[in-house]
Amino acid sequence: MKEIDLISWLPKYLQEYREIKEIMSTENPEIEYLYSEINTTMDNQFIHTCNEKGIERFEKLLGIIPNHDDNLPGRISRVLSRWNDSIPYTYKGLIQKLNVICGEDKYFINLKNNEYILELTVSLVFGGQVEELDYMLSYMIPANIVVECKNEVVNKLEDKIYLGGAVVTTKEITIESNLNKNCVVQGEISSSFVMDKFKERVIK
Repeated sequence: MKEIDLISWLPKYLQEYREIKEIMSTENPEIEYLYSEINTTMDNQFIHTCNEKGIERFEKLLGIIPNHDDNLPGRISRVLSRWNDSIPYTYKGLIQKLNVICGEDKYFINLKNNEYILELTVSLVFGGQVEELDYMLSYMIPANIVVECKNEVVNKLEDKIYLGGAVVTTKEITIESNLNKNCVVQGEISSSFVMDKFKERVIK
């Protein structure tokens, strides 16, 4: 947010009056809010920088009804996919669509022309992306081509995780039961656990 200091725009001799200082300090937040709304309005003119209110306007233009669990990046991805739609549909056009929905170099595609099979592996994590990909493939791919699509999501956890344990050796264990009887197990029993500390794990 742009920091506003209205009193700095006044002549020096006026800046020293307490009444003027109070008036300017009171109006500063209002002007800051105004600047914020102007910037938001500018951002909402473009799909990539929209907020929820802005993307809703584009969705209405395209006749898109978002799901209740769709997040903002997923909604933006869907709008971009349909906004840039054009015919006739070609393989190059399909690649351009996949770049919008999945991101460049974030998918694998293999077209087997002789077998009429299209293999597609993606990694979609935002809400609504899977539905938009399915919708796009339904009208872009010819009916005589079988689409084999897999979504392989890789979640990377980047945080400190600690695993700890201990080694215990005992000669005797007493087991108590509800029958008010004690059962003594004698012998040497050992148990151990590995301690690990790491900052990152990849879960597939």
